[in-house]
Amino acid sequence: AVRFWEKVKKTRKCWIWTGGKSHGYGRFWDGKRMRMAHHVAYEMLVGPINQPDLHHKCDNKECVKPKHLKPLTRMAHVHLSMDFLRGRNGRRIANEVTGWPAETSSVE
Repeated sequence: AVRFWEKVKKTRKCWIWTGGKSHGYGRFWDGKRMRMAHHVAYEMLVGPINQPDLHHKCDNKECVKPKHLKPLTRMAHVHLSMDFLRGRNGRRIANEVTGWPAETSSVE
C-alpha cells in the first residue's frame, strides 16, 4: 500500500497518479498483475467494485480519488461517455441510467 500512495499527488481537487500510465490511465503492478490505479485506490479505500467500469466524474483519467469514481455497468458508462462527447449544453448530461441529476456537472 505504501508503494501505491507514494505515486499519488493529492491536490485540492483530484488525487493525481504520478506513476506509469497507459492511454492516460494510471497503471500499477500489485505484485501479481498490472492493474488500473484508480481501481486499486477504490478497492483499498471503498471496497470491491460491484460493476465492470469505474467512471471518472472529474473527467481526469489520472485521478484516483474515490469520491470522483462511480461504479457503472459497461452500457451506462458508454451512454454517459456519448452524452459527454456530444457536449449537450456544454456540460455532462447524466441520464437515468447513472442516477445522477442532469444539473450535476462538478465534483468535490
